Amino acid sequence: MGNSHPVENGFSWHPTLGVPYIAGSAVKGLVRAWVELNEDKLLDDDKAARLKSWFGTEKKDDVAEQAGDFIFFDAIPAQRPSLIADIMTPHMGKWYSDGDENRDLKPEALPADWHEPIPVTFLAVKQAQFIFSITPRKVQQQTQLTEVFKALEQALEWLGAGAKTGAGYGYMTQDDSFSKEMDEVLTKYNAELAKQTMSIQQQAISKVREDFTEKQKLKNHNERVGGSLYNSFNALVKDVKGDVDGVWSDQDKKDLRELGDELLRFVGTNNKKIKEVLAPLD
Repeated sequence: MGNSHPVENGFSWHPTLGVPYIAGSAVKGLVRAWVELNEDKLLDDDKAARLKSWFGTEKKDDVAEQAGDFIFFDAIPAQRPSLIADIMTPHMGKWYSDGDENRDLKPEALPADWHEPIPVTFLAVKQAQFIFSITPRKVQQQTQLTEVFKALEQALEWLGAGAKTGAGYGYMTQDDSFSKEMDEVLTKYNAELAKQTMSIQQQAISKVREDFTEKQKLKNHNERVGGSLYNSFNALVKDVKGDVDGVWSDQDKKDLRELGDELLRFVGTNNKKIKEVLAPLD
């Protein structure tokens, strides 16, 4: 509703994907509205600081001297949405369009019950799931991202998005099943990102630890499992002793020793081979 269109009732189609969507600017405005109207727990100074930090200005009409700390992306459907035709039946169209301007009212412009309803159909989205994406501009602002999403969730549940919230449109709740799936994806992504910042030594330790974790899940202490872990760990310790892959820091050696102790507890504390491997780290 509200977009210019030949049949009066416009609809928001994504310009490249061709699907119904909620513009990022609308998502940003919705979160801002929630902070302005409903963050009662914040003091006035704290609310002003949050508005300027998150959105770049304390008031909407202010000239922005800085970009907001967060980027709000378009909300797009998680899957193909169902489209339906809904209907509204205004009874007093002339009153809505001319009543305030024409004081010498004619009968057809009076707000009375003798007018016939004029059915107007419009396109709507039914039971859609939308993916909302927000990212901080800098890594330092990552800690506030949870608060931003919390404000978005509350705004969608209590304020609603769009122009027809009075008719029940635009109210949304979080899909927990989808959130869990996204959390798993995010965890894997963060793990891969962390690896890229690791030294060669830390990457090697991480690789053996992942292998160790998988073996622990098997709950199998037989020689085959222990031998596999022993070989991987033994190769790491030889690198430490011979300094093959570069300089091993004290922290690297400490992490390696802790991993060795975990391995020793897993395969048996009296395992002579593991103890021999650990000896150079003492």
